[in-house]
Amino acid sequence: MKIENNSLSDPPEEINESIIDSIAFETKAIIATHENKYQEAINLFQAAIDAAPFRPSVYNNRAQTMRLLNDDAGALSNLNKALELAPAGRTKCQALCQRGLLFRKQEKINDAKLDFTEAAKLGSKFARSQLIEINPYAALCNQMLREAFDKLK
Repeated sequence: MKIENNSLSDPPEEINESIIDSIAFETKAIIATHENKYQEAINLFQAAIDAAPFRPSVYNNRAQTMRLLNDDAGALSNLNKALELAPAGRTKCQALCQRGLLFRKQEKINDAKLDFTEAAKLGSKFARSQLIEINPYAALCNQMLREAFDKLK
């Protein structure tokens, strides 16, 4: 899942040894996730959290790996923690989108709508597209448009 808005960034972190260690572990964990080494990634994310438990991006990224492992409960817990720690910015936007997707999967449409609305306000095109998909009137309109275009072919 690519969640965009490259202009959105996280607030700057104070750089100290624990932050540097956490970033290093988090980077290794992301690489492990891309290599489908999910359990190794989870362990590295835990090391990143142990080094600096107040960094929301680690929880958000660990949630992504947990989703790949079909651990929706673990992912949701991590997303809630990321949102608790993220005052604003890119990580908050990403966590809202991920949690919105989990809520959609669980058929908690109102909760999904709230998260996607907040992420859309932060500038996420992905969240805006999700809001259109879960809006029954917009979905019906899109279906009618597709059918009309298909008839024109």
